[in-house]
Amino acid sequence: MKQVTLSNAIQCAIAIVFTIAALVVGICTMTGHNIFFGIMGAAVARMFYVDDYYGESVKQYIQRKRG
Repeated sequence: MKQVTLSNAIQCAIAIVFTIAALVVGICTMTGHNIFFGIMGAAVARMFYVDDYYGESVKQYIQRKRG
């Protein structure tokens, strides 16, 4: 795994954690802005997952390793 792909994987995982946290807090407290932040966090996580501008994306790496 290249350093760029590893960096994207780590940033994607962090964005997913923030997304889950924002959605859980938004649902528990019934606040719309937290749900909006959760949706934006999911968009950022997807961007890190499919970004292949500097090389192989995380999605391509996982597909290559699966065979």
